[in-house]
Amino acid sequence: MGDPMAILRGVFAAAVAIITSLTVALSGQGTSSAAAADDAASTASVTSSPAGELDCASAPQATESTQDRAGTGGQAASDTGDSSGTSVQDDPTDEAQPSGADCLPAPGGQVSTPIPPPAVPSPFVKPASPQSAPRPATTQVPMPSPSPAGMIVRPAPARVAPPAVPTTAVPPSAPAAAAVSPAAPAPAAPQTSAPGSAAETNPPCAGDCLGRFTLKAGAKLPYYYNYSLAGNSAVTQAVLVVHGTGRNAKGYFDSIVKPAKELGIDSKTVLLAPMYQTGEDGPASGDAYWTNGDKTSWKDGGDAVSPVGLSSFEATDEVLRALGDKAKFPNLTRITLVGHSAGGQFVQRYAAGGRAPSELKGISVKFVTANPSSYLYFDTQRPVATGSCPGYNDYKYGMA
Repeated sequence: MGDPMAILRGVFAAAVAIITSLTVALSGQGTSSAAAADDAASTASVTSSPAGELDCASAPQATESTQDRAGTGGQAASDTGDSSGTSVQDDPTDEAQPSGADCLPAPGGQVSTPIPPPAVPSPFVKPASPQSAPRPATTQVPMPSPSPAGMIVRPAPARVAPPAVPTTAVPPSAPAAAAVSPAAPAPAAPQTSAPGSAAETNPPCAGDCLGRFTLKAGAKLPYYYNYSLAGNSAVTQAVLVVHGTGRNAKGYFDSIVKPAKELGIDSKTVLLAPMYQTGEDGPASGDAYWTNGDKTSWKDGGDAVSPVGLSSFEATDEVLRALGDKAKFPNLTRITLVGHSAGGQFVQRYAAGGRAPSELKGISVKFVTANPSSYLYFDTQRPVATGSCPGYNDYKYGMA
């Protein structure tokens, strides 16, 4: 929208023009409003009558009156007539034109003194110079034209382009600056154990090495290994394989040594095969042992026959905690438990009931179960009907 003051002045000038036309028509002076409009379109001069009265027939109407008040702030820009009564034309170099309101007749036919509206500075018109001073040559500024709705539309000021910013061309020989990205962190250097420690001096076993790991209860757990649980700073992972019902720990140990060597990872991998003995194996004095069934079964995490109350899961927890001891294995980050057949039952249930896997910091633990004859379920859903199996949800098959 335009300037609100300009719009109000335009409305006021239009009303004055209408009142002027009606007054002139009723008093018989001047011409009709239609003729006055035609005259206003063809002339912009004010003449003096021989009797010294202003002739309003040639005064511009609403459009130029609004134009003058909006553009010149109501200032008169025409010269006064001389004593001979000869009309004086406005200087064509002046931007301001007289308005019809400047010669508005009073009701009695007399010309009243116009009341100029408040002066509004305009960027298009210069203030009038004193009459005694010569008028300097000025540049004619086009006056705004009326819009179809009778409102004055001023031409938009010319846009001045901002000064160009000088730039300096980059010589072709100068290479473009490459984006600098943060350097990737260097891989952590392997930790080393103190000189002379077990982790530093414990070499891999060259043959069928059978060791005995001392549990907290004082009993010992036999196991086959390539690196003993005393520790080694070179290894980065461990694989623990669990035998089946026949408890052939040596055969299962050999089954993982061969592929480890073929893959070239045996020098950095701890290979272990614990032996969960039963009374049939003739355990040595101080060795822990269990049974193959009932509540003392090693397959289900049952309590040992000796020492009493030692769960096979608790014994396995202690083995994993030894592997997770950074003083012994400072660079070990992964442990994998593998079980086949009855060993598969053990691994699957230990995954649900073992405590050490969730305690180890910075070490991932993975479980691989192969061919177990039964699984542990966490709810009562089964793939077949359970009507003929009243204990189907009891542990070791369920969680009841």
